Amino acid sequence: ASSDETMVTKAYTGARLRAVRNPYITEFEQNPELLEKNSAEVAKRAWDDGCWRLHGGDDSNYDEDVQAYVTGQNVGAIDTLVPAAEIVREMATTAAAILTSLPHTMIKNGHL
Repeated sequence: ASSDETMVTKAYTGARLRAVRNPYITEFEQNPELLEKNSAEVAKRAWDDGCWRLHGGDDSNYDEDVQAYVTGQNVGAIDTLVPAAEIVREMATTAAAILTSLPHTMIKNGHL
């Protein structure tokens, strides 16, 4: 998704959060009077409507039109999915390279 495919909404929790735009949140944003008066009621309705199904680990029978895909505004900068283990390995390798390139006078007893 690109950043222009997201919107800030209260439709899922009653509090403002950014999510990928879909018909469910668009309906509430166009008709704010449909929102319940307190966040507990909003959250219960969203749960009952199946908005959090994927977040609960149930990847069967979910509805793309209501599913809450919570995101940040920089989602458009993501162009590849990288496993977390690969990111951690790269960070550790980079850190080790930086630390081993430091002059030995900067490292004393294993500390900078």
